[in-house]
Amino acid sequence: MCEVFTLAALTHWAVYCGCTGMNRHSRTQALILASRPAGESNRVVIFLTPQHGVQQAMLYGGRKSRLRSLVSPWHRGTLWLYTDTARGSAKITDFDAEYYSARIRENLDKTWAASVCTEIVMKTEAAGEFGPCWQLAAGFIQGLELCQPENTQTGLLRFMWRYLSLLGQQADCRTCIRCAQLFDGGSPQAVYYSPAENGFVCAHCVSEHEYALPLTTESIRYLHTVSAAPPELSRTYRLSPESFQELRHFLFTLISAACGGQLKTLACQPSLY
Repeated sequence: MCEVFTLAALTHWAVYCGCTGMNRHSRTQALILASRPAGESNRVVIFLTPQHGVQQAMLYGGRKSRLRSLVSPWHRGTLWLYTDTARGSAKITDFDAEYYSARIRENLDKTWAASVCTEIVMKTEAAGEFGPCWQLAAGFIQGLELCQPENTQTGLLRFMWRYLSLLGQQADCRTCIRCAQLFDGGSPQAVYYSPAENGFVCAHCVSEHEYALPLTTESIRYLHTVSAAPPELSRTYRLSPESFQELRHFLFTLISAACGGQLKTLACQPSLY
């Protein structure tokens, strides 16, 4: 049997669920993130929960198994688990899927965006903020299922910027970190992001010799809208193709650094508009 939990993690899970004894049944809300083969017909399933972040358990059954077809990436619902702390193992016994990912799988851009989300959550271990990460990731995946394909990649940009906030690495995009000048959008001058200071710098304060990423005032306004406005309002904000490309490069750079290096999913992105 493949060990997928440490003994401490299994014990903590069981105590949370109020179970007693060495063999424990429990259930949790779960967003399926990924699965990988384990032997000829079994799989290790990795999932996100609002209480314990990223977890994993064994799923037994061949390709024709009803449960295997339900426990698929980006499905969300109630997951039933059976844990054996003596053996250090856990297995999935049932899954009641409430949300499905059929439309995500039918579109290359949506599949790619969901895969980027999955890799970010797994690499950062849900940012150490399990409840907020659950809300953000589950909301993003559900939004991918419902949105028009042409809105997929701007949705991914919004997800990345909000996820940087969970990681405590979202810079204040309202003012220059050196002179406190407000970026009100009225100036045609570019704003610069300083990786060394994790902050935005106005054109007057930036040095020509320092490494900084330029952003237009449209891009800054967009980031501020995503940070401050309700999601339904930020979704209506339309970016120019130039600002989209600029923010794509900017946010891909920041999220890769936050995850400790280049993400595999970002290296195989589909065509962009």
